[in-house]
Amino acid sequence: MPAPPDLDKLELATSVPAPQAPLEGYTFEGFRNPDGSVGTKNVLAISTSVQCVAGTLQFALQRIKAELLRNIPMSTTSLRLTHNYGCGVAITAPLAVVPIRTLQNIARNPNFGGEVMVVGLGCEKLVPERLLPGEVGDSVVRMQDEAFDGFGAMSRPS
Repeated sequence: MPAPPDLDKLELATSVPAPQAPLEGYTFEGFRNPDGSVGTKNVLAISTSVQCVAGTLQFALQRIKAELLRNIPMSTTSLRLTHNYGCGVAITAPLAVVPIRTLQNIARNPNFGGEVMVVGLGCEKLVPERLLPGEVGDSVVRMQDEAFDGFGAMSRPS
């Protein structure tokens, strides 16, 4: 095998191709997201803003799979997106933009139906709002929330 090229010397694509005319008369088994993108799988994606909540998220997904997904038509699976960022990480460091942008782009995956939820503690440096594109609305759950009196209150239906 030849030696791989130096990444710093690779050319970057700087022009956006012209949009193509939409295809007419074709269908597919998928869905259109509010932003115009399309997906073919209906995946419930839940991410974390900090690695400290990964275990709690695993517990939540076990309950979601057992109690909720079976009642939702076309829902194929649930997925947890965890990482080692969050507490104590220098999120304003110059190279921190790479993992943060990666997490933001994962949240934009069209198979997530244009929705993703982020679970955080409420005290981390990498706040959930930084991971979600656009308005967050009720897409953020904070475990350190005065509305919850401990983990048991979070795991009971409201």
